[in-house]
Amino acid sequence: MKIKLMGEWALIAGKKEVMLMYDPSNIRSLFIRLEIEYPCGKWDQAVVAINGTLYTDHTKMIIEDDEVCVMPHIEGG
Repeated sequence: MKIKLMGEWALIAGKKEVMLMYDPSNIRSLFIRLEIEYPCGKWDQAVVAINGTLYTDHTKMIIEDDEVCVMPHIEGG
């Protein structure tokens, strides 16, 4: 599964797109897999968009054809 990375996450991984060996079943398992392959201790602080929709629920399912983008949390006010 290809995962697009933005901002600090692309810097941590050293690239803007990563290919994961095992497809994560949900956002929580995505963070676990990213931590294994690109350890930094803070993947669970990222914001995830699946097919253009932002999700905060880490149990949101991911399927093979989904477009997944991991981006930094943006402060607002």
